Amino acid sequence: MASEMAGRGFFRAGKARHAEEAIGRSEGLVTVLRLTQADLEPAEEALRAAKDLFRAHEFSKALSAARRAENLAITLDERLAAYQRAREALRIRINELRRLGLHTEEFEAAEGRAEEKVGTAVLENGVAVPNYLEARIVLERAAQDGLALLMKANAASNRIFLAEMAIEALGDMNGITDPRAFAQGALVALEHSLEDATRELAVGDADGAMRIATEIESRAERLRAAFLESGALLDRTERRLGELRAEGIVTERIERQLAYARSMRSKGVLEPCLEMARRLEEDAARLAESHARAVTGLQDAEVLYSRLVREGFHSYEADAAI
Repeated sequence: MASEMAGRGFFRAGKARHAEEAIGRSEGLVTVLRLTQADLEPAEEALRAAKDLFRAHEFSKALSAARRAENLAITLDERLAAYQRAREALRIRINELRRLGLHTEEFEAAEGRAEEKVGTAVLENGVAVPNYLEARIVLERAAQDGLALLMKANAASNRIFLAEMAIEALGDMNGITDPRAFAQGALVALEHSLEDATRELAVGDADGAMRIATEIESRAERLRAAFLESGALLDRTERRLGELRAEGIVTERIERQLAYARSMRSKGVLEPCLEMARRLEEDAARLAESHARAVTGLQDAEVLYSRLVREGFHSYEADAAI
């Protein structure tokens, strides 16, 4: 009987020792983690409960409470660290967006909502703990949205730069005889669109900025192609008209229109100029064809009349016409 009581006493002393050691570890951990910004009140409350149970000689319950306090302290510290990393990542993203001149109110508001989440306790296993988990999710989603916007904004910014280069390349082409008039006709509208793209990017509409900048680039390339093609067409048509004049053909009407087309080109009215240049080349070709048919017809008539003359036919009117 005495040995049995001694055994129970030894077992009870062992439980007391384990509980005391667990309380000591938990207390040390809480003391260290208290230096962080984690809200350890739930762990401290569990630790106080463990001490009360230990004093009441409820050693098994005291051990469980001490372990719960330790787990709570570690969990809360880890969750706080994850929350802080997410918050720092969002702040970095906000600064990156600011450097591009973008509005960041939406992302700053997300940080405020996350702080409110932290202050709202949630129950986990009957214990009220700071809501670091949902707060972190709010921050991470905002950071992801910020990254998506940043990537779009960078792409749009690059496209705006390329659009600006395309406008400059258009204005620097060889063959522009009146730079000021050319700029007014061909470049001003593009530059206004470039301002629109920049403004869209500034208000956070990266998609809109990208669309406008891409249209500017495409438009500048079309105008550049129109400038080059119209110049080649007008030069070719002018040479053809010179050949026709040398053959005695009247080309004055086409020459006047050619001069007008060149004036349009110098003023940057490029697409209408290109259409006109194509038509003038066709007009010159038709004039040459008409002249060739007329010459061929006259030659045929001369041959036929000569044959008739040899056969004794003679006409003063035919002589005069030929």
